[in-house]
Amino acid sequence: IYYILTNKRYAGYYTYKGSAKKGGIPEIVSEELFERVQKMIEKTKKAPARAKAVGEKYMLSGLMRCGYCGRTVTGISGTSKTGGRKYFYYRCSSQNRKAKCELKSFRKSDLEDFVVSNLLLPIGAFIIVLFCVLKKGWGFDQYLKEANTGSGMKVPKWLKGYMTYVLPVLIIVIIILGLV
Repeated sequence: IYYILTNKRYAGYYTYKGSAKKGGIPEIVSEELFERVQKMIEKTKKAPARAKAVGEKYMLSGLMRCGYCGRTVTGISGTSKTGGRKYFYYRCSSQNRKAKCELKSFRKSDLEDFVVSNLLLPIGAFIIVLFCVLKKGWGFDQYLKEANTGSGMKVPKWLKGYMTYVLPVLIIVIIILGLV
């Protein structure tokens, strides 16, 4: 995911022998959006919660805020009473300071799986569909030509309207429902 978010090709830069040239390849995201993402990444790189999570990666630490008190939600770990099993979860950073906060802890795997399945995968699908149908991307005719090479099931031409208009709207609805 980090590679995708920091790759200048998505903003339309073509890199050859160490020099980047704008407009060498189709732009999937605007340069303004790409720069905003770079600033966000740089800001979260310095998140203190990431440095504390030794041995385990918490991909959401420092990126979320508590809905009750507004402090950051960070990743922490704990060991079972028998000492044999280690547990990883997220909780409000105000609880680390013995402050009162109503937010309950979330298991790390549950929260990260939720974010990936409800946000990242649909957003990725949306980008791929747009890339396959827009002229700035691959274009539907080129996609159809590539998809229909070889033996096997063929993609019919009548799917162009569905993939151009209906499928992106469905994916956006799925993304919105994942946020609600």
